[in-house]
Amino acid sequence: MFLCLQSIFFHTKFINNQPLDQYSSQKLYSFNKSNTRNSSLNSFSIQFSNCDDEDSPLTYQFFYYNSQADYEKELDSLWNIARRQIKDQTTNYIINTTLPQGNLVIMSQVMDSQLGISNSTLAVQVDGQNQTEDNYFQLADQIIKQSLQNSQSYNDQIVSLSIVGEDLSKNTHFKVSQKINNLKAQLTTNLQEKSFQLPQFSFLSTYANKVIAQLQQTLTDTQENQKSSIYNQLQKIIKNTQSSIQNNNASSLQQNNDIHMQNLIDPFKILNSTVNQGSSMLDFEHYNNISFQIGNMLCNSTLPNQGQLILEGNLSSILCDTITQKNINRYALPFNESDSNNSTNQFNIVRNTYQQNIYENTSNFQDYQQLQPQTDTDSKSLMNNSRISFQFNNPVSSKKYNMTCLQQNDVKQSKKGSSIIKSEENNYM
Repeated sequence: MFLCLQSIFFHTKFINNQPLDQYSSQKLYSFNKSNTRNSSLNSFSIQFSNCDDEDSPLTYQFFYYNSQADYEKELDSLWNIARRQIKDQTTNYIINTTLPQGNLVIMSQVMDSQLGISNSTLAVQVDGQNQTEDNYFQLADQIIKQSLQNSQSYNDQIVSLSIVGEDLSKNTHFKVSQKINNLKAQLTTNLQEKSFQLPQFSFLSTYANKVIAQLQQTLTDTQENQKSSIYNQLQKIIKNTQSSIQNNNASSLQQNNDIHMQNLIDPFKILNSTVNQGSSMLDFEHYNNISFQIGNMLCNSTLPNQGQLILEGNLSSILCDTITQKNINRYALPFNESDSNNSTNQFNIVRNTYQQNIYENTSNFQDYQQLQPQTDTDSKSLMNNSRISFQFNNPVSSKKYNMTCLQQNDVKQSKKGSSIIKSEENNYM
């Protein structure tokens, strides 16, 4: 049984001290805002003291959420981890740190030797720096340089850089500032490099990845060499995650913190922030390739018939599902009835639904458009002779092109061997 006291100090000023009941992670303490208020990038001390449990030793982790909504969203969708980890597992119950601006939710966590866990949360209002563009740039630049030059651990460097990055991404006053954007781009590179230098069992790379996604989202123009670096980073994260899954070498703590899930969801958020509808075809190809890898690995990480997992992006949404034969009619209609007798078959469904036709401006699609009109075979006759039929519900039709079904073999697109009929109102097969 845990009994702990949680406190926050701003510049060593005592703020509050509250008893914590056993397993009180659902309880959010509210304090007088005049006492739980400070400016971003200033010093804080977070203390989770007097914890008592018979299964010692006790270890601690510290996190924050960017909002109460993020905290509640994570409770509803456990796979969508929004918390930022600012301290790896430690035996110290007090940490000194800075924090970014925002109405944050601080979460302190204690764990005993049997992996019993208790969390405590409290709300803190952190005001943004009321600075001119030049002064804010100098402050952020100075913290970044000090973090990189100081002989501190990679863990401390990542936390310092990530906190500055989070604050930069939230500071919308200077969104069009070229030197602020240059600083964001350089900070992204620093976070990429340092995250791969962390110890194997550190969670802090997940913090860096979340901040990189935030920074990319606020950049109006990302240089090609920066994009290439990001694509390489994402491929490396996916490769390392796949290796860890195959070797089953994640620690109990990493499994409890869903490290593999975070290392798949966060790269999609980075990808989503880097590629948009105005990107090049090369960017679309990277997006399509990486997002499919992420979707496939997410399917392999879930149990059959556990339910859909959907990642919503600006360019597309990815649906991932692992099902057995009995549920295949959710996505396709098997016409070979003998298949349905084998209920042990397992299927991974990865469906990437785009907001627009990413192939529209490619030469292959244009070549198809220039072909002479083809005479379609009878749709129903073709379907009756088909092995399988896919369902498309509520597709967004183009005003420029007619609705049709294309297959891409190698690099060419063709209607050969496929057809489309309207089954119900705005539903197609």
